[in-house]
Amino acid sequence: MVGTLAAPAYLTLGIALPLDQYVTAFMPGAGRLWIVLGILPGTLAYFAANGWLTHGEGSPRVAPVLTKALFLLSQLGAVALNLS
Repeated sequence: MVGTLAAPAYLTLGIALPLDQYVTAFMPGAGRLWIVLGILPGTLAYFAANGWLTHGEGSPRVAPVLTKALFLLSQLGAVALNLS
């Protein structure tokens, strides 16, 4: 139990926060909170559908590869639409 809590605490306090503070800022600021909240429902829907498709009863063997490829294609589409 202690190890289960200690590992994420170490990762967050010992690595993620100093890295964010002194190397690169990857934590979203207050100005981007609305973007994160807007993306959250779609992300949850994607992961729920992906989990059902890849681990559900009767799922095809190629389902994990297929969902990853479709996800990458959607990201390429998003980049193509927003090149500026």
